[in-house]
This record gives sequence, structure tokens and C-alpha cells, in this order.
Amino acid sequence: TLEFALIALAGEIFSKNSASRHNLVEIQGTNGITLTFPLWNVSQSTNGIFSIPLNENSGWIQDPKNELLQWSVPSKCTFIQTLADIRYFYILGDFSDWYESIALDNVLLRAGRGTDPSYSVRQLPLCSQLSPCSC
Repeated sequence: TLEFALIALAGEIFSKNSASRHNLVEIQGTNGITLTFPLWNVSQSTNGIFSIPLNENSGWIQDPKNELLQWSVPSKCTFIQTLADIRYFYILGDFSDWYESIALDNVLLRAGRGTDPSYSVRQLPLCSQLSPCSC
């Protein structure tokens, strides 16, 4: 799970203009795949405290690397392989085209068993360790 606090000191995070075109979090793996968590996927009632599960079924989408194609939900294999070898990790701190002040604090990456009993804290699912991935 990715957890953090993000509070607008001046300006507005959830404006109609920003929610449709910004990604709250972006992760790119060394495999060249980019996964994003769109701002429109976030409830406005978060009070600035975010907790985003790091799994393929929690609202993440994958960049198709082609402007003509729709962004889609990544497969379990793609998600695991990207998280296993991260090139960069961004949390959006600029939400509008105007002036704003944003405070980012308490960024945590929490490992845990989660809801999938097929793996533990230090272990990837067996299906992702096969070549090719069979998840």
C-alpha cells in the first residue's frame, strides 16, 4: 500500500479542471511500462490522507505508449514486474495551471500480506516467477 498526506495550503486539489487530466501517482519500471493512479479515481472525502493499494485491481491504469489507444487496467504480471524494478516514482504536487501551495508528508510504502493468500510479505506469487509470467 502507498500512503501519504497531501494537503492544499493554497488552491484546490479537486478542481474540475485538474481531476480529469492529472495522475496522482505515476510509477515507471525499468521495463518501460508506466502505471498511473488517476486523480479522478480518488474520493474527495480523503481529507488529504491517501492510502492506495498496490495491486492491479485498485484503479491503476497502464500507459499504452500509443496516443490512439485507450489506457487500460494492467495485468497482474505487468503490475508485479513493474513494482519489482522501479525506475521512478512520482506523487503529483502540482494540480492546477495557476498558483497553489501543496504540502506532501508521511510517504510510506507498506508491504503486507494483503488479500492474496498465495504470497507473503517477502515473496512474490509463484505465477510471477515463471518465464513467461503466468498470472
